[in-house]
Amino acid sequence: MQKTPIIMVIQSTENHLTINVSNSASVLSADIPKMTTRFWRKGTTEGAGLGLSIVDTIAQIYKGSITLKNDKNTFVAEFTIPVRIITSPSI
Repeated sequence: MQKTPIIMVIQSTENHLTINVSNSASVLSADIPKMTTRFWRKGTTEGAGLGLSIVDTIAQIYKGSITLKNDKNTFVAEFTIPVRIITSPSI
């Protein structure tokens, strides 16, 4: 299996936290909808097939989203959840 670099970008705004993970993997468009299914793996790849399923569950619990796509020979997984700033009173 060829190892490819992974790029991770974390961004936050007043309302959202976004984690974007990408690499130059070859992913079939037909496989993308299956990738958040628990235990789904492509072929004989290593792993349990739980990673994106767990991320999808976390996104649902926190009313966020996960977007998976191919973008110019790069596979991109983007995880977004809403956040709110809570300030504690001064003591």
